[in-house]
Amino acid sequence: MTQLQIEYFINVAKHMSFSETAETMYVSQAAVSRQIAALEEELGVKLFARKYRRLSLTGAGEILLEVFTRHQSEFRDALAEAKKHQNADSLTLNIGMLEGIDMDKIYLAILEFSRQNPEHRINISIDRISALIDGIADGTYDIVFTFHQELKGNKYIEVTPAISAKFLFFLSTHHPLARKRIYP
Repeated sequence: MTQLQIEYFINVAKHMSFSETAETMYVSQAAVSRQIAALEEELGVKLFARKYRRLSLTGAGEILLEVFTRHQSEFRDALAEAKKHQNADSLTLNIGMLEGIDMDKIYLAILEFSRQNPEHRINISIDRISALIDGIADGTYDIVFTFHQELKGNKYIEVTPAISAKFLFFLSTHHPLARKRIYP
């Protein structure tokens, strides 16, 4: 059984027509008929009842249509998810910083992080504390640098003193880097 045979079967069941399926898939009607016949032969069941030039699904055809349709949908979803994670070792890190933070110290910390993790991309935004709080909660930011303690106590956030005791950075526990120790 091939993916092409399954696609032909699903399309024939959708259109209830070999000729419409052939048109929509840009192949000959004979090609569709041969593939459906080969699928029926391999499965050992009739998928379609042909009566008075009308096509209908058999009981076996209805069951297999549901299974094949669900399988294709699950496969598409899994493929989309796999494509998102195909470069799991290369992540983008979105950093939010409070206005007024001494950029020199943060810049040195980011340079050190980049040196230790060259495969990761870093985006930096300067924002207000309320936007930083919202951003860490909704996933806009993965790390937030701030002087304020407002983010402490949130179960989804790890609070870590960064460079000296003057400010902290907050890393969302949802980000894959949260499982990797990234600070000395």
